[in-house]
Amino acid sequence: MKAAAVAVLALAASGCVLGTQTSMVGVWRPQRKVDTVVCVEQAPGNCARTVKVARDLPARSFGGGTLGLFESGYVHVANGSRHVHRYAANSHYEYLRGRGAFAVGVRAGANFAIATKSFAFSLPITVVGHFGFSRFSFFGGAGYTPTGREWGTVDDARKSSGLHGFNVLGGARAVLRPARTARLTTNLVVSHEALGDTSLTSVTAALGIDY
Repeated sequence: MKAAAVAVLALAASGCVLGTQTSMVGVWRPQRKVDTVVCVEQAPGNCARTVKVARDLPARSFGGGTLGLFESGYVHVANGSRHVHRYAANSHYEYLRGRGAFAVGVRAGANFAIATKSFAFSLPITVVGHFGFSRFSFFGGAGYTPTGREWGTVDDARKSSGLHGFNVLGGARAVLRPARTARLTTNLVVSHEALGDTSLTSVTAALGIDY
């Protein structure tokens, strides 16, 4: 029950993701664009048939980036028999390049796990692959967390330990409202960091704007 309450509260207070228009992977897939629709009249005011005037657009190369600020959610921290439920507030910057439906990016993160008597942060670096359509995309990757730290109170004693190790993540983005100048999106990320004796597994969500 406590874990569920933390998750609901955290997701309700989601952060934001700012991105470029091309950061929505899949926008530059090959596609047929209809420029106009012509009505062939059999009689005045009566369309016998319609003809679409369209052109085929090839896949295009693109580059872009996203900046996530305090994407909120739930994080489970495990260390041996100790399991703690915390509030997650993760940030990142990712630069990606791709062509058509595919892209590869490098993401640098700053993840925080916050509870009443404990606190942890990590700085993961992850190589991320993307596959997308015009309205939604999926991504996943793996990398290394070179540094991090955890503080906590055990038996009234304040203790801290350094963290480093491998990480993986996966997620999805979807367009909520398309527009020419600014697109509203939603983002969901699941990540796991195996940092020596300590592991952090988080689920975070955020609203986004692509300019």
